[in-house]
Amino acid sequence: MAKIIARFPEGDVYIYDGDYNEKDIDDLKNIASWIAKHIGRRVYILPRISSIKDPNYDYIFSGLKGTRYYRKCPDFKVVNQRGDVLFIEYESFTRPFKPSNLSDMLRRGSLQSDSIIIDTRDSSIHSNHIRRQIMNKLRDPKFGRPITNVWSYDGKNLKKEW
Repeated sequence: MAKIIARFPEGDVYIYDGDYNEKDIDDLKNIASWIAKHIGRRVYILPRISSIKDPNYDYIFSGLKGTRYYRKCPDFKVVNQRGDVLFIEYESFTRPFKPSNLSDMLRRGSLQSDSIIIDTRDSSIHSNHIRRQIMNKLRDPKFGRPITNVWSYDGKNLKKEW
């Protein structure tokens, strides 16, 4: 079961018991709070589950069944006011920022979800460069995955990039 960790007038943040990357957990909580305030009514921080045979996988990730992302573990499940569900993957990088980090984050993130949040802290990366990288990925026939939403995360706020 998920427990509430934050309540806002616009929405609530929940977290499941489970395995989380310790270096990302504070970012996950901050991002979930931002999403609850600006995008979704309910935001769930999702655990890593090592096997789809785990009975918790089907319970937590049931919305992925029948999609290309079944067997994956994105970081967030967002439920909006209409009840629509959106799974989002958060991608960070090992500092210092290198030019290849953005491409790698988009590639890795798109394996988990078509909606991705990329960590842009400690980088001077510009929105135009992010959009150009997304267009390059989508034009590349070898890439072969959709990218529907991309937000950049500066350590405090999210900015819609795509």
